[in-house]
Amino acid sequence: MADRWILLLPVRLTAPKGRLTSWEPAERTSLALAMVRDVVQVAQSSPTIAEVVLVGDPAAAAALPELPCVPDSGRGLNTEVAAAAFGCARVAVLLPDVPAVSVDQLDRALDVGGQFTRAFVADAEGIGTTLLMAQRGDALHPAFGPRSCASHAASGAVPVPDAGPGQLARLRRDVDDEIGLWDAARLGVGPHTAAVIKPLLTGNGD
Repeated sequence: MADRWILLLPVRLTAPKGRLTSWEPAERTSLALAMVRDVVQVAQSSPTIAEVVLVGDPAAAAALPELPCVPDSGRGLNTEVAAAAFGCARVAVLLPDVPAVSVDQLDRALDVGGQFTRAFVADAEGIGTTLLMAQRGDALHPAFGPRSCASHAASGAVPVPDAGPGQLARLRRDVDDEIGLWDAARLGVGPHTAAVIKPLLTGNGD
């Protein structure tokens, strides 16, 4: 248990995924929740993760009552995550918009990242961050936001590389817009996300 991870999932379901401009607000909320459920399913299947903890707004806490929740009081993602991580050992933050993530890729990233004081996984474009890890919560120093990959690297976090082409592709593929969603679907999303996107991507079956 001592060498396993606490995984924090920051989730806000109030007006999520605003860059999916062709989707209605209710559809974006359904998609966001479905992606979270798929990520939770993968994380809970991982032998390297001891506990999955939600850092969530009231809507997220209500939608995911099965998860322990640290309330998001609206101070900003980085402040909320840092506060939730404080006092934890071996803590990781996974942004829950990676619906194609697999257990093996998540485990590999945690295994490699766990060899350093602090490490991260860049997103598919090499601009953002999907996973941030630290041996101690007070050393996490999250810097999510625009160009977070560069921010995390500049602050001393070690980037986790692919040992082979596309080895962490599923973990890196976050969904911010239609292109990201298409690419995640190409890689293979989890069942909850698949159930939401199938009718929407096929014109509701028409």
